[in-house]
Amino acid sequence: MATTAMHAPMAALAMIWNVRVCVLGPHTAPKAFRRPSCMSDFSADDKKILRENDCSFVRHGNGDHDIWHSLITDHRCPVDAKIKSRHTANGIMKQAGLPKAF
Repeated sequence: MATTAMHAPMAALAMIWNVRVCVLGPHTAPKAFRRPSCMSDFSADDKKILRENDCSFVRHGNGDHDIWHSLITDHRCPVDAKIKSRHTANGIMKQAGLPKAF
Protein backbone atom coordinates (compact mmCIF):
# COMPACT_ATOMS: atom_id res chain seq x y z
CA MET A 1 0.00 0.00 0.00
CA ALA A 2 2.85 2.39 0.79
CA THR A 3 4.42 1.86 -2.66
CA THR A 4 1.11 2.67 -4.38
CA ALA A 5 0.80 5.86 -2.36
CA MET A 6 4.35 6.84 -3.35
CA HIS A 7 3.76 6.21 -7.05
CA ALA A 8 0.44 8.05 -7.22
CA PRO A 9 2.00 11.53 -7.02
CA MET A 10 4.57 10.53 -9.66
CA ALA A 11 1.80 9.34 -11.96
CA ALA A 12 -0.11 12.57 -11.40
CA LEU A 13 3.00 14.61 -12.24
CA ALA A 14 3.58 12.57 -15.38
CA MET A 15 -0.02 13.11 -16.45
CA ILE A 16 0.23 16.86 -15.82
CA TRP A 17 3.55 16.94 -17.67
CA ASN A 18 2.08 15.20 -20.73
CA VAL A 19 -0.87 17.62 -20.82
CA ARG A 20 1.47 20.58 -20.45
CA VAL A 21 3.68 19.42 -23.31
CA CYS A 22 0.70 18.70 -25.56
CA VAL A 23 -1.04 22.01 -24.86
CA LEU A 24 1.83 24.45 -24.42
CA GLY A 25 4.51 22.75 -26.54
CA PRO A 26 7.92 21.27 -25.75
CA HIS A 27 9.56 24.70 -25.28
CA THR A 28 7.85 24.92 -21.89
CA ALA A 29 9.82 22.00 -20.50
CA PRO A 30 11.98 22.66 -17.45
CA LYS A 31 15.67 23.05 -18.34
CA ALA A 32 16.48 19.64 -16.87
CA PHE A 33 14.17 17.99 -19.42
CA ARG A 34 15.13 20.06 -22.48
CA ARG A 35 17.32 18.61 -25.16
CA PRO A 36 20.66 20.40 -25.37
CA SER A 37 21.05 22.54 -28.45
CA CYS A 38 23.36 20.54 -30.69
CA MET A 39 23.00 22.96 -33.57
CA SER A 40 25.83 25.37 -34.05
CA ASP A 41 26.19 28.44 -36.19
CA PHE A 42 28.30 27.78 -39.29
CA SER A 43 28.22 31.32 -40.72
CA ALA A 44 31.41 32.57 -39.02
CA ASP A 45 33.38 29.51 -40.15
CA ASP A 46 31.88 29.76 -43.63
CA LYS A 47 32.88 33.42 -43.98
CA LYS A 48 36.37 32.69 -42.66
CA ILE A 49 36.88 29.96 -45.26
CA LEU A 50 35.55 32.23 -48.01
CA ARG A 51 37.96 35.02 -46.97
CA GLU A 52 40.92 32.59 -46.88
CA ASN A 53 40.14 31.47 -50.44
CA ASP A 54 40.11 34.93 -52.04
CA CYS A 55 36.36 35.43 -51.95
CA SER A 56 35.31 38.99 -51.27
CA PHE A 57 32.38 40.56 -49.50
CA VAL A 58 30.29 42.55 -52.01
CA ARG A 59 27.34 43.98 -50.08
CA HIS A 60 24.57 43.30 -47.61
CA GLY A 61 21.61 41.65 -49.29
CA ASN A 62 17.95 41.39 -48.38
CA GLY A 63 17.13 40.36 -44.86
CA ASP A 64 20.12 38.91 -43.04
CA HIS A 65 22.07 37.74 -46.11
CA ASP A 66 25.45 38.96 -47.29
CA ILE A 67 26.55 38.70 -50.92
CA TRP A 68 30.04 37.31 -51.54
CA HIS A 69 31.95 37.07 -54.82
CA SER A 70 34.08 34.03 -55.63
CA LEU A 71 37.08 34.46 -57.92
CA ILE A 72 37.14 30.70 -58.56
CA THR A 73 33.69 30.51 -60.15
CA ASP A 74 33.31 34.24 -60.88
CA HIS A 75 29.84 34.05 -59.32
CA ARG A 76 28.17 35.80 -56.44
CA CYS A 77 26.69 33.70 -53.67
CA PRO A 78 24.43 34.67 -50.75
CA VAL A 79 25.58 33.80 -47.24
CA ASP A 80 23.00 33.78 -44.46
CA ALA A 81 23.86 35.40 -41.14
CA LYS A 82 22.73 32.34 -39.17
CA ILE A 83 23.54 29.05 -40.89
CA LYS A 84 22.25 26.21 -38.72
CA SER A 85 22.74 23.33 -41.16
CA ARG A 86 26.05 21.90 -42.31
CA HIS A 87 24.34 21.05 -45.60
CA THR A 88 23.61 24.73 -46.22
CA ALA A 89 27.19 25.65 -45.26
CA ASN A 90 28.54 23.04 -47.70
CA GLY A 91 26.15 24.32 -50.38
CA ILE A 92 27.68 27.78 -50.05
CA MET A 93 31.13 26.23 -50.39
CA LYS A 94 29.97 24.46 -53.55
CA GLN A 95 28.61 27.71 -55.02
CA ALA A 96 31.98 29.33 -54.35
CA GLY A 97 33.82 26.45 -56.05
CA LEU A 98 35.37 25.16 -52.84
CA PRO A 99 35.35 21.60 -51.43
CA LYS A 100 33.04 20.60 -48.58
CA ALA A 101 34.29 21.83 -45.22
CA PHE A 102 31.61 20.63 -42.80
